[in-house]
Amino acid sequence: MKKKKMFFFGMVVLYAACLAACHRQPIIIPDFNTPTEQYIFAKNLKDQSLLESPQQEKKMERTEALILAYNKVIERFPEDLRVTPLAWSEVADIYFRKGDYKESLRLYEIVLKKYPDQDDVVCKSLFGAARCQDHLKNYEKALSYYKQCFERFENDKRPPLAFLGKQARQLYSRVRVR
Repeated sequence: MKKKKMFFFGMVVLYAACLAACHRQPIIIPDFNTPTEQYIFAKNLKDQSLLESPQQEKKMERTEALILAYNKVIERFPEDLRVTPLAWSEVADIYFRKGDYKESLRLYEIVLKKYPDQDDVVCKSLFGAARCQDHLKNYEKALSYYKQCFERFENDKRPPLAFLGKQARQLYSRVRVR
């Protein structure tokens, strides 16, 4: 009987310890008056996290904060055409770095549908969607995205877009094995 009570008590303590370890403080992102201010806050948070090299637990917390910060731009300023598309793209990039290629792909495709006339985010999203499809082993779809990217942007006068277009051509030319 005493062993059962000790076992039960041990399980309760273990359960309580697990709950305490899993309990995190909520992340609160401040609201700014303009989409640009909201985006700059998120971008500064990203830059700050790149400068520091925190432990894995802190890195996960910062990634979550970054997603929340960029999502705040998207949620508060959905009609903005300057920085909200960039926020969508940044969130897609974060999910890609986390290895969540399906979510990243979903977000890149949203950008492609919502902002088809904005070359900077279209180029980045075509390239990102292609990389996601490559990781998901959907090679035909990856090739299609790479081809759209390099055909549209490889000879662009804007260096960042031309660079991604050239990278897309290189990755398009790579041999893939199922």
